[in-house]
Amino acid sequence: MYYILRRTYYWPHMAVEVAATVQNCRHCAKNRKGRKYLLVITDRFTKPTQVVALRSVTAYVVAVAFCEAWVFKCGVPKTLLSDNGPQFSARFFRSVCEVLGVTNLFNSAYHPQTNGQTERYNRTIVAMLRNYVNEHQNDWDVYARALMYAYNCHLHRSIRTPPFDLVLTRPPPDFSLHHSVRRRSTPDATARDDFR
Repeated sequence: MYYILRRTYYWPHMAVEVAATVQNCRHCAKNRKGRKYLLVITDRFTKPTQVVALRSVTAYVVAVAFCEAWVFKCGVPKTLLSDNGPQFSARFFRSVCEVLGVTNLFNSAYHPQTNGQTERYNRTIVAMLRNYVNEHQNDWDVYARALMYAYNCHLHRSIRTPPFDLVLTRPPPDFSLHHSVRRRSTPDATARDDFR
């Protein structure tokens, strides 16, 4: 707001007054309460990854996100390997795991290699997000799930196939820009594709 205003206006203590206005603005406060955390869930065998952008990381919020993003879509895992975060070791989260029949395992302290696959994905998603986020880096959650989809559709080096190929009965539809432009520009090709 300050940078926009200073293009046209100036008054003494302008920056301080703009900061105070934004600090007390109800609408600005809503925008500041965005998602700050990313829950990453990975199947260690077939490698597909699910991500959930979260506003907070309480045991309740993480348990609900885990159930909605993984359990209700992929089924209940036998084990869950997580870091030593307080949300995973909290009584509530452990109780949810117990009700589901999930054995909750934890990384060794100060050894993130224990869950190296998720740690590697964290670096990958951060690198991917850098290409899309705005200069204030406050819109990353808009892109997280689309980038996760792209990750799951591409060849995984360790299994030599896209993760989706191992968990879906058919490959996901191709909806790339190149694909849609090519289909629109050649109606004969579209007719042939529909006829097959």
